[in-house]
Amino acid sequence: MKLAAVEAETGQPVTATKEWMPGVSRLDSLTSLRFFGALFVALHHSQSQWACSQFTDLMGQLGWLGVSFFFVLSGFVLMWGYDPLTSYRNFVLRRLARIYPMHVMTLIFSLLVFFRFGSPLAGYVGNFWGTVTSFLLIHDWWPLKPMVRQAWNGVSWTLGCEFFFYLCAPRLFARLLKMESRQYWLFAVLWAGSLAFSVLATMQHWGRVLDILEYFPVPRFLEFALGAAAAVLLKRRSFRISKMTALVVLFLPIAVYCILVPSGSGLRSAPVMTSLVTPGALLLIVAAAMADIRGDRSMLRMPVLIFLGEASFAFYMTHALLLGLVRFFVSRFFPGVTDNVVQAECFRVIYVSYAILLSCIVYYYVEHPIRARLLQAIRVLDRVPRWQLRDFLISIGEILDTVRRGRAAASAVTSNNRIAYLDGLRGVSILLVLFHHAFGAWNVMFKQTNIMQPYDHSISFFPPVAYGYLAVWLFFFISGYVIFMTLEKCRSYSEFLFRRWLRLFPAMLICSALVYFTSSCFPERPMGMPSGLSLLSGLTFIDPSWLQIILGRPTGVLEGSFWSLFVEARFYILFGALYFGLGKRRAIAILVGLFALGLYARYFHSSEILERHGSWRLLGGYADIVFGSIQSMGLWGTFCDTLDYGMFASGVFFALYSRSRQLAYLVVCGMLGAISAVTHGLADPYGFGGINTVGIAIALVIMCLIPLSTVFNFARRFWANRLFVFFGFISYPLYLAHQNMMVAMIIKVQSAYPALPAPLMAVGPIGVVVGIAWIITKFVEPLVHDFIKESKDRLSKWIELFFGKTTSTSVA
Repeated sequence: MKLAAVEAETGQPVTATKEWMPGVSRLDSLTSLRFFGALFVALHHSQSQWACSQFTDLMGQLGWLGVSFFFVLSGFVLMWGYDPLTSYRNFVLRRLARIYPMHVMTLIFSLLVFFRFGSPLAGYVGNFWGTVTSFLLIHDWWPLKPMVRQAWNGVSWTLGCEFFFYLCAPRLFARLLKMESRQYWLFAVLWAGSLAFSVLATMQHWGRVLDILEYFPVPRFLEFALGAAAAVLLKRRSFRISKMTALVVLFLPIAVYCILVPSGSGLRSAPVMTSLVTPGALLLIVAAAMADIRGDRSMLRMPVLIFLGEASFAFYMTHALLLGLVRFFVSRFFPGVTDNVVQAECFRVIYVSYAILLSCIVYYYVEHPIRARLLQAIRVLDRVPRWQLRDFLISIGEILDTVRRGRAAASAVTSNNRIAYLDGLRGVSILLVLFHHAFGAWNVMFKQTNIMQPYDHSISFFPPVAYGYLAVWLFFFISGYVIFMTLEKCRSYSEFLFRRWLRLFPAMLICSALVYFTSSCFPERPMGMPSGLSLLSGLTFIDPSWLQIILGRPTGVLEGSFWSLFVEARFYILFGALYFGLGKRRAIAILVGLFALGLYARYFHSSEILERHGSWRLLGGYADIVFGSIQSMGLWGTFCDTLDYGMFASGVFFALYSRSRQLAYLVVCGMLGAISAVTHGLADPYGFGGINTVGIAIALVIMCLIPLSTVFNFARRFWANRLFVFFGFISYPLYLAHQNMMVAMIIKVQSAYPALPAPLMAVGPIGVVVGIAWIITKFVEPLVHDFIKESKDRLSKWIELFFGKTTSTSVA
């Protein structure tokens, strides 16, 4: 039974909170009003950046009052939907799920931009305490310290106030439900007292007091409480207020104040303006809510405005960051243009349009999905009766199970068909590459310089360290196996390419952004500071030498380890085209032939081996003409080197053996793998001279790992242990991001602790990059993957709708 009905029957105020039921009417007009509040704040922030017309100047001067409107609206909406049966813990966690993800994402983005470009875009450069307290949402509790309160993303100071409101809201709501309706005049007295004190502080020029009244959470709590009180009164007694009356009360007092008190007089203060606008905001909210309850037609209930209102929080949190980017872009490419009012207004319209578009994308694909998962986890957590350690740990496990369950259905088939020991071998491969880069690679590369030599040569020349790079070809072997199995599941060449791109691109995008934006923190990077063009090769999977031909200028590469991704991309494109164009058998035969071609070009072209055998001289002569022409144009190493295809072909034959169990396939797999291993083991990076027997031996051992695992069960069980499988799970992001970041951190450790034993210098940096790779693989990459997949599905539906043709493909 509703509280109003109970009061009408009894004539007494209801004190039992169980009689209060949350509002059942959808207040869509209030959702739309949130968008206009955020829009006024955005106009306020853009007003001081460029020249503006009188109207824009007025809106900019008053736009910050949208924050006061947000506080009043927050109290009204939360009280309207409040359920007294909801636990305090559940209420606070649900509110945090509403604001915290966007706060953390924008804060981290601002930090990354600062590390890379030296500017946080939308706030002060925060000190240590400003950063820590921002993450904890308590940065408003340091009055008179804008470096703390408005650090990084300056608009987040309002979230500190909101967080305080959420902590106090359940107690406030319970108290409001126990108060009689005639006692609510106390709130009018409190508002009048707040206005009078603000006027006094302004006239006495109490600067510190005015700063506290404007930013400190406790004084701003009155606006939240007024909104909550209005919601209770509206439910108890329905009364009619027109929107026009509310707008007059909203704008008339503030207009009179601005006319009587010019901005340069020193007597205009934010707390006074906030107090003057609060009653009008309150009446506008009540009028819009009453119209929704009655079902009146209103422009505020248009679907597009409702959606923009739902995205208003993302708009509020991202608009200042985008403004910083636009300001940089305009000042660099259009200097002086914004001094002209007309041109400045055009830029302002473009900025607001892009800010709205960005907020819609962020809300739909990032904020809303994350909030939904958090709310699902909170429902599980709410079943735990108390905050005891054991119950808390159990609830965390249930939360993780709940989050994993959301992706379980989509990955069930893949998970069931995975070969555990192949994942373990991926882990072994990435560990060998990791140790090679941590302990040996850079010593060899820079042994003639003083850039980096933190270890003695006994570590650099230790065979597993020195030749750990050979494990990359084990990746190629596994890739050949996986690609062949994927091709047999795909219906078309385009579906296959999209699947492989969707597998590689999300982690590449995340790791490229991470490496690029954090590179300024690691000036010790062996490859130096990256340029913006260095992002192209990784994000497009195009070899830098190809990009240099296309663009006519060198682009560089972000990480040296990306070279293997370029080889893999060429293999995907070529082998996929052969498979769907010529069939499985011809594709495999051509792949083996390309490997033989690369073998000939690398080791037999123009060599004495062919000259010693007369029967091969004619073939060798023709081949010399062909290869000589290709090499003279500089195309062999850039476009035509196919020596790496041996491991891919070996993996394909291993896939054939896994399906048919025919020994002939395993023999061919072993032969191709052995030949490829020997050719790559011949490399002599240490300049010993002669045949590199150690490298050949290690390459052969690495190559034998998979065939041996097919014969011996104990080998499969060994490679499938949890440690190796874990590193196999994070192997791709770890491979992409570890190289320069890890080496730079090792150099930092060496500089700080030169007496530390050499092997221990890399322990901390390795742990850091492993932790980063796990976070990316576990949490960040799935979000980007799902976003791309959902966008592709929607695009396919739109194409089908407009052209009447289904183009969607199934993506695992």
